[in-house]
Amino acid sequence: MENLSYRKYLKLNDDQHGILVTSVDPACILSKILQEDDVITAIDDNAVADDGTIDFRRGERLGFIYLSKLKFVGETATLRIIRQGQEITLTSSLDNTPALVPLHSHDKCPEYLIYAGIVFTVLTRFYLYTWGEYDWDKKAPKHLVSLAYGGMLEELNQQIVIIDRILVDEVNYGINSNVTDTVLKAVNGIEIKNIKHLAKLIDEMSNNEANAFIRFETKCKQVIVIECEEARQSEARILAQNSIVHARSENLR
Repeated sequence: MENLSYRKYLKLNDDQHGILVTSVDPACILSKILQEDDVITAIDDNAVADDGTIDFRRGERLGFIYLSKLKFVGETATLRIIRQGQEITLTSSLDNTPALVPLHSHDKCPEYLIYAGIVFTVLTRFYLYTWGEYDWDKKAPKHLVSLAYGGMLEELNQQIVIIDRILVDEVNYGINSNVTDTVLKAVNGIEIKNIKHLAKLIDEMSNNEANAFIRFETKCKQVIVIECEEARQSEARILAQNSIVHARSENLR
């Protein structure tokens, strides 16, 4: 908070310093107390400077994020903020909000779902590592890199479901290969929350006689339409052709 015009806009006095809240992930527990354009002046009575640093040892300063490293999930933090020129003290418990694109999944098997030869999976950092463990952010599709670095979690259990690849079969003949690595947006007009939600919708729609077709729409406005009956008939054939045992990961069966 060093820009003079911005300081005047936020009604800060000359002796008031801190860091500006530009946004808060909706799924973050602090979204209950913080707002855009709040200025955090102190955390647990540690004054925060305009450059985002706090006193550490004599002659040394650290970034304010250091204070969060001293906390455990379930503990509380006290924030002193300035909101529209008014100084307010807020207290919140702390939680470990997951990233929109998970950083670590060592203890989990990859989640996937195959429907009519279309392989859906969840975007994770390990998925991005297939482009290179150390330079994936230079080689992976830019829209996926952007989600990994700047994607905002709207709600807990939210996942980015992507189309990994198309297992070629007559049921998906004519589907353009450029749909691979695109983000799935909706199924029959219903926005997807996570891969379990996708599996549930596919089951409901494919078993409903009123739904002869399922329409998949990506974030890039690409559309795939699959006939439900043809998808059912093709499943065993596609799995056998590609030496795949199950059409879904264990948690989706």
